[in-house]
Amino acid sequence: MINESKMTEEEVKKNSDELVDILKSSTTKEGKAPQADLNLWDFIDIADDPTTRYQTFETIGEGFGGIVYLCKDAKTNEDVAIKKVILTEENEKSLATEIFMMKTSSHPNIVEFKKCYYCATRIWIVMEYMDGGSLGDIIDVHHLFRLTELQIRWVIWNVAKGLSFLHKKDRIHRDIKSDNILLTTDGQVKIGDFGFVAQLLGKDKKRRTRLGTPYWMAPEVIKGKKYDYTADVWSLGILVWECAEGDPPYYNLTKLKALLQITKYGCPPLNNVDAWSNEMNDFLKLCLKKKPEKRATMDMLLKHPWLQPAASDSNTNRLTPLVKAVKEKKLQKEMMGPTVAKEFMGNPINQILFMAYGPSGAPDRDDSMVTREESDIQIVELEKLTAREEEGRKENERNGSVPTKPDFVFKQEETKILKSECDDNKIQNLETSSES
Repeated sequence: MINESKMTEEEVKKNSDELVDILKSSTTKEGKAPQADLNLWDFIDIADDPTTRYQTFETIGEGFGGIVYLCKDAKTNEDVAIKKVILTEENEKSLATEIFMMKTSSHPNIVEFKKCYYCATRIWIVMEYMDGGSLGDIIDVHHLFRLTELQIRWVIWNVAKGLSFLHKKDRIHRDIKSDNILLTTDGQVKIGDFGFVAQLLGKDKKRRTRLGTPYWMAPEVIKGKKYDYTADVWSLGILVWECAEGDPPYYNLTKLKALLQITKYGCPPLNNVDAWSNEMNDFLKLCLKKKPEKRATMDMLLKHPWLQPAASDSNTNRLTPLVKAVKEKKLQKEMMGPTVAKEFMGNPINQILFMAYGPSGAPDRDDSMVTREESDIQIVELEKLTAREEEGRKENERNGSVPTKPDFVFKQEETKILKSECDDNKIQNLETSSES
């Protein structure tokens, strides 16, 4: 981790004490974390055959440890999302916990759990389908479609209600970030990905397992100290910051440098505080206190002057135009990657074809358009046009003719996501039974 941090020897020496705390909590494995006494097979539905009940359409994302697909339920004729996870001896207990937490966390601002199956070595978790994608999809094109303060408030109001519900059940999410906030085109906002949700047990109702995504983690979590609901409050504040700025604080730094900045200095103010209301800036301050005991509770935040207007906001479709615009832009990006766009649009005839038959205009893909997910993926050169397609293109150029519709298809291949110890920016360590 030190080698990847791009820190100089002088920086390491200067921050040696803080780095020891961070690295110790990041690498220590003292034993398997205690799990609730749950039996995964108690949640498995054996009445249906999922292979005949659900028709798979496409991959729509990845949750912690599994791939999520858009499917059609033949019985109800509704679209659903199905997360498929390979079952192993190591993840059986954690899957049971995740499913139990989802099944017993029914709330309008939490993605609905529907069913669970075991099929061909995999656990299928059937959930409500959120057709607007994630908040992260919007933030990934922040330079094109910026969230207004009213839209940010609407998102945070709904997320806070979901977190308040979890906290009242002595549960913490531990991975609040834009990628885990899901949307619908009619304005609903819900919390997803329950892979890190934990039950607070014992007299002090605290945990110590170092879990979460680095840039959104609270200082006490990074240091491996005990933490509680207030860690979610910190992450909610970072979510506000992310919505306003397009990235979480310190995102331009390596993970270790960012973790060090968070533990030493906390969260900086917004880059342009005057661009946002005093109420929003005050809300952020209450979320992002370095000392967890000084942070506001979720119920206090729901009564904050900044969030209160959202309670009576009759425009529940406030996000709809933005969600639809981002989905259209995402569709363009999926149809034409950066390499093929340059090659394809360089030909005048292809420009005409794309304008006539493709999305409206060529995708605006420059360096700033690359998403956070794409930054961890090596994009390889596209397959060359087949001999038939290439010959057809040359013949059209020679004849000066334009085909009535495109008769060639571009194919894009991507290398697999490079795996590392911090796969998908996740950090997960084990805790002893005494630290639950």
